[in-house]
Amino acid sequence: MKKPVTYLAGLISTDFPQSISWRLVANEALHEHATVLSPMRGKDDLFCTSQDGGLTDPKLTPNDILLRDYNDIQAADIVLANLDVFESPRPMIGSIAELSWAWERRIPIIAVASPNNTLMRNHPFIRAMVTRYFDDLDS
Repeated sequence: MKKPVTYLAGLISTDFPQSISWRLVANEALHEHATVLSPMRGKDDLFCTSQDGGLTDPKLTPNDILLRDYNDIQAADIVLANLDVFESPRPMIGSIAELSWAWERRIPIIAVASPNNTLMRNHPFIRAMVTRYFDDLDS
């Protein structure tokens, strides 16, 4: 039987390594039961090569990044989205686009957002797109 495909959405910032490390934890927990797609795959050297905190990858064009992530969402059966920003001032523009793509295809979105993350928990667009919220990744 084919494993379900899980896409890991959320902020990527080399200035806030926790925005990247949560994906390693999620992948470890899920890999036996699901095929995990991460926007970080193939970017092991992003900490060394990115000049802007991981916003861009010098090996990829904006279209490369957008099309890969878009196609990954199209292939997903479920999206696990970490909606916390780990104190980064950068808005989650890419993640919001990913949520929109998933919502349009009626792909369930499981969101991790701390209880005090009122923007991601209370904004009507995000609330409508998210299937279920959890307070932390362990939950």
